[in-house]
Amino acid sequence: MKSVEVRYGWLLLTASVIAVVLLRHNKWALIGYTGAVVVGVVAFLIAGPRLAARAEQRFTRDALTRLHAGDEAGIIALVQQQWWLKHFGRQHLLADTLGLAALGAGRAEAACTHLAEAVRLAPPDAQPRLTVHLAQAERAAGRPAEAEGRLRALIGRHTRVPGAQAELGQLLLAHGDPAEAAALLRAALAQGGQRQNAPLQLALARALLASGQPGVEAALAAASAAGAEPGEVSKLAARAKSHATTVG
Repeated sequence: MKSVEVRYGWLLLTASVIAVVLLRHNKWALIGYTGAVVVGVVAFLIAGPRLAARAEQRFTRDALTRLHAGDEAGIIALVQQQWWLKHFGRQHLLADTLGLAALGAGRAEAACTHLAEAVRLAPPDAQPRLTVHLAQAERAAGRPAEAEGRLRALIGRHTRVPGAQAELGQLLLAHGDPAEAAALLRAALAQGGQRQNAPLQLALARALLASGQPGVEAALAAASAAGAEPGEVSKLAARAKSHATTVG
């Protein structure tokens, strides 16, 4: 796709040079041609961003539908159609969408490649969210140390990053540091309306239980209120009760 676009640009440049050469002896025709080109370029630059914004809205809507359906092939085809976004829009959206689709399809290494590109292309305000996505892909690819380092660096640069705290908390819980995991998950749940996040409440309950800290019952109650699977809540509640009995 890239080579086709480059050749198309060279074709336009060649056509413009030929036109100038043919019209060089006709001053008024040359002035008229130059004026038409300038007007066309200005109009294109004005209309381009507006058309890109509309294209982005359509792309976001269609991409979310296909991501929810797990349609990676459909996502790839959709991205290939986004000429306006590639040239005038926020290009990191395309790389991010490809990365999330690959991650959902179980192709973690491909997801890492796309998401690293998304982070590179993204403006500063979008980089924290995309960095979390990249860390998720690295974790899925069996590179927890890279994911942990990336998330710690992100948390060190920003004061409010609940997504990074939640991801790092779950990573540490899975790799044997439930005490720090619990602290991170508490911090994530305290920000950004995350209290209704059932998976995070369950992860907090597991971290508290594994580290022997109080608050498991409260976390399970919050998870249940947020719509967690009743069977999972009951299982963790039974483990907490058994642990309390053993300790007692």
